[in-house]
Amino acid sequence: MEIKAKITALVVEFYFNGVAKATGKGSITFGHQSKYVVSSSGKSLNYAPRLLFDGIKVTVVVKAEVGMAIKKGWINMDRKTSLKDFKSEYDIVDEFNIIEKSNELFGTPLSVPLIK
Repeated sequence: MEIKAKITALVVEFYFNGVAKATGKGSITFGHQSKYVVSSSGKSLNYAPRLLFDGIKVTVVVKAEVGMAIKKGWINMDRKTSLKDFKSEYDIVDEFNIIEKSNELFGTPLSVPLIK
């Protein structure tokens, strides 16, 4: 009597791993400035505050990996390839001078005379 048995287990698995991340930052810079102003009414030393909005910048990073895993009996094989990382920076809001924008809006310069 002869008994034969054969069991073959073959598992093929394809996979994709991906990570996406976005970070943003914005800032405001505060400072001071003194100006010597000469006009038809005379000369004066003026103080003017400086307030700058540095804008909003967003950085996007995407990383990905694709692969194939083969499992047959006691043998495991894993082939994977990392795709090229994508990294890019975008300016969402441009930088501008807040004091100058308010001067344009209200029509009067924000300046305090110190010495006349």
